[in-house]
Amino acid sequence: MPKGALYLQVYHAIKNAIENGQFQEGEILPTESELMEKFGVSRITTNRALQILASEGIVTRKTGVGTFVGKTRPVSDALRSPDNTSSSREMNNSSIPEGLPLVGIVVPFLTGTFGQTIVSTTEQILNKRGMSIVLAASYGSQQNEQACIHRLVECGVKGLIVLPVNGPYYNDAILSLRVDRFPVVLVDKSLPGIPLPYVTSDNYGAAKELTDYLISLGHKNIAFYSLPLHGTSTLMDRFDGFIDSLKSHGITAESEYHLTLSEGRISNGKGQQVNGISDFLNKHPEVTAVFAVEDSLAQNVYDASLNIGRKVPEELSIVCFDGGPVKNGFWDFTHVVQDEAEMARHCVRILDDLWSSDKEKALEPVVLPCRIQVAQSTASVPLVNAARH
Repeated sequence: MPKGALYLQVYHAIKNAIENGQFQEGEILPTESELMEKFGVSRITTNRALQILASEGIVTRKTGVGTFVGKTRPVSDALRSPDNTSSSREMNNSSIPEGLPLVGIVVPFLTGTFGQTIVSTTEQILNKRGMSIVLAASYGSQQNEQACIHRLVECGVKGLIVLPVNGPYYNDAILSLRVDRFPVVLVDKSLPGIPLPYVTSDNYGAAKELTDYLISLGHKNIAFYSLPLHGTSTLMDRFDGFIDSLKSHGITAESEYHLTLSEGRISNGKGQQVNGISDFLNKHPEVTAVFAVEDSLAQNVYDASLNIGRKVPEELSIVCFDGGPVKNGFWDFTHVVQDEAEMARHCVRILDDLWSSDKEKALEPVVLPCRIQVAQSTASVPLVNAARH
């Protein structure tokens, strides 16, 4: 199978089999258990792959009966490959919709390291075409997210770019956009069962590579610190990448090393969170590294290490996604860098495609590669052990 998140590998394998004629229209596919055995993956992974296929109309799922091949339809070359880089091409004004040239963007927070470049790059692209953006923040609340979407649509925006809040469910406003065929692109997260185009990073591959890097430094007792997974595709991919890296190196994934933030809104209860991490680190002195799913949580770990007198990186290494400067010093976390500028270009390209046709298009997910930025928050285990003695 091709590289990438496991559910995407299964997705592509089944899709290719259908397109190559191995399964005909109306034919039942192997059961989930058979697919699990064939691809060596979990039921969750298999189910997610089938959900995407169903959302694109490639298969039809009947509860208690099975999954059947649907009526396949061609996907345009411009949209076929998740690795397509044609979005970087110059876009002309022919696809600008009639009326007020506004595009709405909904982000979880106005602060933070992830999302700002997506907003700024989108504005730059649209500005050159005589269009403008309207920005709204959901502040991590699905209720606020729904209100933002309604408000922007009422303002007359011709398309939406939405960075959904974490959670297993979607709000009614996003479902309404789908029903009304309103031009919308999701960023960073997919919503299972909702056939909407989305742009994301290879969170699985990046998390695996970041964990591989820690292991290359000699770390074996690594904690994973995250927001509640709750079925959130991005977080689940990062966790899967972390776990698979440990397994590939013969390291047991200790359940007690998985720390979960009690509050989904990371701005709340910071002192309590830091105290909880401090207690964990005191209880588990054998832990020499922490993988945080985002930089705000990495900052919590850094503050906790200061509280208990464990030096970073001499006594504790910290890695994360979307790292930024530590408030207490002039250095960065070792972190995953997402290509937000390319995300923005794909978003505008997809809106162009949606504007240019009255027909609904079945879009494959756009999954972009990441890179690892090694910085001052990581050190080898020999250095950690030396510092303790």
